[in-house]
Amino acid sequence: MIHDPLIWLLVIPMVSALIIYVFGRLAVSRINQYAVNPASYLSLFVLTITIILYGLTARSYLANGPVSIDSDSVKLTFDGISLVMIGVLLLLSFAVILFSMRYLHFESHQTKYYAQLMVLIASIIGLTCATDIFNLYVWYELMAISTYTLVSYYRERPEPLEAGIKYLVQSASGSAFIILGIAILFAVSGSLDIQTVQQSLQTAPLYYLIAAAACFFVGYGIKCAFVPMHFWLPDAHSQAPAGISAMLSGIVIETGLIVLLKTLSALKYANLPLGTLS
Repeated sequence: MIHDPLIWLLVIPMVSALIIYVFGRLAVSRINQYAVNPASYLSLFVLTITIILYGLTARSYLANGPVSIDSDSVKLTFDGISLVMIGVLLLLSFAVILFSMRYLHFESHQTKYYAQLMVLIASIIGLTCATDIFNLYVWYELMAISTYTLVSYYRERPEPLEAGIKYLVQSASGSAFIILGIAILFAVSGSLDIQTVQQSLQTAPLYYLIAAAACFFVGYGIKCAFVPMHFWLPDAHSQAPAGISAMLSGIVIETGLIVLLKTLSALKYANLPLGTLS
């Protein structure tokens, strides 16, 4: 597994976030704090390596089918959804970093910006490859935590702080519904793996499944800004840095929809009017 590019596709952005932060803090003490932080160049370098690893993993997927790594109870699978979503993520992230180098030229706290952006990238890679309901939620929460701080980047002004707190509070309320839905499915099926849950729910009481589906719709609906649960989104877009606003509209919201659909696919064989889920 150590030689599998998929594991490094996930590990390198996550580990690099700490390296970028430390490197940026050390570098900014030796240069003008309002200059382009060298952490931005390190971020581009790490992202280039990540793109290469993505290419290797994608080539393996196209040649042999889904690429999986399995460690105890955690399983990650690179499939067609991962191919598209991670490709869009890396392309958009590269453009955002290039744009931010000039956009944030006279701003402080650039180091935190690039470090949190790496966490955001790693979390989206993880959740697009997750194959069980709980790990989907964990990766999504990690993505949300990094997004809260990025939305509130201009912390010296009250409006960005208000937008970040509004996003945090409403997202936390959505998390409560999601955890409840996960608990219901686990109580009924005894598993959190999506394929196992699919098979276990064929004879489950219908009212449990309706309750779980409702919790997922409301919980992820808040996080995905479904109308009328979208109150946090206008403030977040208007107060976040332009690059983060692009990430929100370009990949973060869409990723939430993917997580919702993957979670609801656990109810594939239940007698519920959810449409076609596979």
